[in-house]
Amino acid sequence: MSNKKEFEDALNASDEQVTISREEFERLKSGKSELAQLVEGLGQVIIDSKKPYISPGQEANEAASRETMKKQAEAIKRSKKWEQDACPHIMACNPLSSTRDMFNRASFIQHTLDTGARFLMCTNCQKVVWWDDPEFVKYANHNTTNQPSSAGHRYFHNQEEAMKAGR
Repeated sequence: MSNKKEFEDALNASDEQVTISREEFERLKSGKSELAQLVEGLGQVIIDSKKPYISPGQEANEAASRETMKKQAEAIKRSKKWEQDACPHIMACNPLSSTRDMFNRASFIQHTLDTGARFLMCTNCQKVVWWDDPEFVKYANHNTTNQPSSAGHRYFHNQEEAMKAGR
């Protein structure tokens, strides 16, 4: 407090006046002091120091790993699609079975979600056919010994929108 008072007294006591242009005044007013710049810089350094160091080699390794995982996922997806397309969807037709079902019964199970959406799933290849798929009627009409299952029932104002959203 005393320093401020001394500064004000010294300022009032001086008879000298300094004249600066409006442009210089605006530049001084909008500019940051060296101390403010230093504090801001130190704050940014402290924030940056909390981030872990990641070497360029580690970044390259992670990028290569991500690319390999993407390729593997795509290969698995293609393989599963191929297996599902090759599956006859007949009971006991998976590669581990020694005989096929003699009555050609479908291997699809039928499940109804609580939204009312129905789907079929092959127990051999895990292919899922939803109620709005054109193949649904074809597979749903096959003879099977699998019993339909259900997750319960709920009431929805717009049943069709709930079924589409419930996928």
